[in-house]
Amino acid sequence: MILKYLGMISLLILAGPAAAGTLAGTPVVFESGKWKVHRVNDAMTDKTSCVAVFDDNFGVQLSPGTLYIHIPGGPQSLKYRLDEYPPYGPLMVSDLDRKIGSVEISVVQALLSAHRLRYEVYTILDRLETGDLDITGIAEAYANVQSGCSGEPVKSQTAAAPADRCSESMRGKMKKNGLSDKAINEICVQ
Repeated sequence: MILKYLGMISLLILAGPAAAGTLAGTPVVFESGKWKVHRVNDAMTDKTSCVAVFDDNFGVQLSPGTLYIHIPGGPQSLKYRLDEYPPYGPLMVSDLDRKIGSVEISVVQALLSAHRLRYEVYTILDRLETGDLDITGIAEAYANVQSGCSGEPVKSQTAAAPADRCSESMRGKMKKNGLSDKAINEICVQ
């Protein structure tokens, strides 16, 4: 019984999306639109895998062959729509996906050429979860995931500006007392 239970846990880990904790802090090696491709090294096997994350939301992940969307409350059925095409579904969610709290959308050309994804997921709690995502850049992110997430870690374009500890009046006083702009910046900027 214990071995069966452990086997099911292993299957859940292998089949589902990467947990947010395993992706946080991993290097981002590619960016396209709102997608960031993370390079993940398995601590046990040293195998490298790649996962694209949408808009820094670890609940929306693109891996080889599958787009995963985390849905709280046990997803039961999925209906989705790409761009202005008719919706797909409703599609029943597998027992495994229901247990791990996600829905899967197979990566096909229609998904890769789309710019917008809308979805409705009915949960076992009789709730309707909806989403409307601008997935522009998905094809490029997916190509990088498929290639083994090639590239060196990219520098974030959203890096915070250095904190300025001095008000304008304080800077004015330092300037009036003869300090150079360089000296003022060394004092004020962390």
